[in-house]
Amino acid sequence: MNAKIGRHAKRITWTTKYVIFAFANLATLIAVMLYVDGTSPVHGDHLNLWDTSIFRLAGWVWADGGVPYVDYWDHKGPLIFFVNLIGAVVGGPDHGVFYIDVVLMGITMLFLWKTLAAIGDQLSVAVRTLIMWITVMRTAYLLVPNMNVTETVCMPFLAAALWLVLRDMRRMHEDQNASVAIITAYVQGLACAASLLTRATNALPVFVCVLVLVVMLCMRRQWMPLLGCAVACIGGFLTLVVPFSVYFALHGAFGEFVYGTLTFNLSYAVGTASDVKPGITVVARILAVPVAAIVVAVIHMLRNRSVDAERMMLLISGIALAVLFVRTEMFLHYAVVAAQLIPVILAMAAGWFRSRAIQLTPLIVIIAMLLGVTVYQERASHGNPYNNDAVQAAVEQSNGSLYLYNLPAEAYLRYDLKPLSPYANLQDWQGKYSSDLQSRILADYGSAKAEYVLVAKTNDMKQPIIQPVLDSKYQLIQTFENTPDGPLQLYQRR
Repeated sequence: MNAKIGRHAKRITWTTKYVIFAFANLATLIAVMLYVDGTSPVHGDHLNLWDTSIFRLAGWVWADGGVPYVDYWDHKGPLIFFVNLIGAVVGGPDHGVFYIDVVLMGITMLFLWKTLAAIGDQLSVAVRTLIMWITVMRTAYLLVPNMNVTETVCMPFLAAALWLVLRDMRRMHEDQNASVAIITAYVQGLACAASLLTRATNALPVFVCVLVLVVMLCMRRQWMPLLGCAVACIGGFLTLVVPFSVYFALHGAFGEFVYGTLTFNLSYAVGTASDVKPGITVVARILAVPVAAIVVAVIHMLRNRSVDAERMMLLISGIALAVLFVRTEMFLHYAVVAAQLIPVILAMAAGWFRSRAIQLTPLIVIIAMLLGVTVYQERASHGNPYNNDAVQAAVEQSNGSLYLYNLPAEAYLRYDLKPLSPYANLQDWQGKYSSDLQSRILADYGSAKAEYVLVAKTNDMKQPIIQPVLDSKYQLIQTFENTPDGPLQLYQRR
């Protein structure tokens, strides 16, 4: 009887410790995101955060009864718009999405912890906790002050997919009769769909995992499990894709959905590699994790004089991500999808040392460095609330009958202006990657629905795409010099 009471008390003690541990990590996450995320309530309204502003505007338009790609267009999948729709409904377009991002990052941390439990069970709780937080801080460092991006939405799916893959790899390594679980295949399809519905290139780590699992099943001649996994993977993919496809089909916008999610991005992917020449520090920050994955995988193979599925998955992932990052524009947030490999890399490296002090010391140094550079990056890039007196004057003069051309998405949110064209911002920047998009922009603005057009000049095109429309249907009535968005020209319909 006393033994039973003792075991029961011990279970309660461990459960209490687990709950306290979980809440402590959640509280720390909230504190970190309150500081680094520009959409958090502790920061001012209407910070001009570019991608974040675009997604918030998309969510606001959707919440106001509009349809993505029809009433507001951007070359991303609708899942990121949907997250911002929920944010706009929950807490308004300025700060609502912050609460959703906290939930997404919390779920990501849960699966990072499960990954560490699966592959680093020999490591202490302190070591695993530090590794988890290094992953979170690395993500924050790459995104600050822009946590509301496609990668944040994908990370819970990618982290869950990787955890299940590693769990099955361990099980199959220990038991030659074991196979890939159906739920693992299903979640791979789910993660692939989440990537497609945000930014398709986010799916690369999933493709690598699926490739390794397929090879393992083929080598074991487990043909029926392979067929079952294929069906489950397709089912997971359709779970997310079908509802969005049906929604857009019912609103007569399926073609626009496909164009914005896939078709345009083919032109964008081809045209971006030579467009940006990043500095060496940017290259180092982006390639750090893929290179570390390659190095650690190779060292582990040489040390053990053997090759297994985990090491091959890590090696192929590192190579594939490095090639992807080099071949596309080197925006820091693109590298976030590699962060899920950090627990694998550091757990593998920490396992080389038996001394807990040797395991902990470099991890403490890494997280201290990440904390320092994140604070510095936040102070350097946080920005100020968007204000442009010329834009405000044009909005008031037009009574809302106004196109904004080449102006930031935040201008619509700041001055409560409803977009009158789906191509509402970044027109010339997006248009330079696709002649078809240029034709779409020119045709839409050719309808001259708005009485006024406020145009900012950029270096993306020799002249604005809509210049023929401005010449034939509008006349220049005012020029604004030295505004926060550069020189602006206000046109009025003839």
